[in-house]
Amino acid sequence: MGRATKHLNRNKQFLIGIGVLAFAVLLVVVLFLSMSYDKLEEQMKVVTTQGYYQIEFEADIVGESAQVYVNDSLLFDGEISSDSLKIRFRPFGEQHLLMMVDKKSDIARNFNLQEKACKVLVRKNTDGKFIVDQINWENK
Repeated sequence: MGRATKHLNRNKQFLIGIGVLAFAVLLVVVLFLSMSYDKLEEQMKVVTTQGYYQIEFEADIVGESAQVYVNDSLLFDGEISSDSLKIRFRPFGEQHLLMMVDKKSDIARNFNLQEKACKVLVRKNTDGKFIVDQINWENK
């Protein structure tokens, strides 16, 4: 009986050692996952632009049919029914291109937006072409 007990103790020690090792491996995996999650969260903050852009239309555009694109995304397609129409968006990246298309004449105008989020006022000049004024949020 003495010899059988000795073997059982060795088996218990082996199993306890395996359990401790498995726990240590699990702890290391959780530690690395939490570190990578924090790193990913930091990268996401860098990629998104601070704040948001807001496109507003002045009264002289009311009743016009237009399309509004930012980069390759269509944000608005239809008739501008009132000057209280506001389009808010929070884009990714650093450079943004606003494209306004007059649906009646099919004339498209491109405008580079500031890297920092701002308010964008859209109006028409005397020639009937879109004009964009960009106002920083701090200077409102």
